[in-house]
Amino acid sequence: MIPEPEIAQATVEDVEEILALQRLAYQSEAQIYGDWDTRSSG
Repeated sequence: MIPEPEIAQATVEDVEEILALQRLAYQSEAQIYGDWDTRSSG
């Protein structure tokens, strides 16, 4: 039986893993535009 996923609020300790996941998620767009800056453009 597959366990239910747990949704919890992120903490400071999660930052490194969250940023790595964000970078992977936007890798194709970053390659197209030549821009790896993941900060908000706003």
